[in-house]
Amino acid sequence: MITEKQIMLSCSACSKEDAIRLVGQRMIELGFITAEYVNEMLEREKICSTYIANGIAIPHGLNNRSASILKEGMVIAQFPEGVYYDSERAYLLFSIAGCGERHLKILSAVADFIENNEVNQKLRTVSSLTPFYRMIEYFEARAL
Repeated sequence: MITEKQIMLSCSACSKEDAIRLVGQRMIELGFITAEYVNEMLEREKICSTYIANGIAIPHGLNNRSASILKEGMVIAQFPEGVYYDSERAYLLFSIAGCGERHLKILSAVADFIENNEVNQKLRTVSSLTPFYRMIEYFEARAL
């Protein structure tokens, strides 16, 4: 289950690498990952962009069985001005530390956000934690 501590609103970053470090730091603080996992997320970006579509990126490490994952978790960050992922701009980052089948379920849940343009647009611009959190809870309950 997502908690309010896993949500970051009104973020800004100069680059996708800075955005990944920002969400990675929150994941460290919440006990999901070690600092090495942040490096794995950055390495993954060098190999293949984690930008998906419709302003959404899903930064994650190279190996969903990494020893750098201390426990499964996700941090969702909103970047109202966007962060460039090559030629695309990401407004929402769903940063994942997951293992096995649970990792795939999280990816599937994020796919629902990509398909729902109305919710996607609201999540990009909402400035208060409560409505953002409620929209996330709704999709989480349906998908996971």
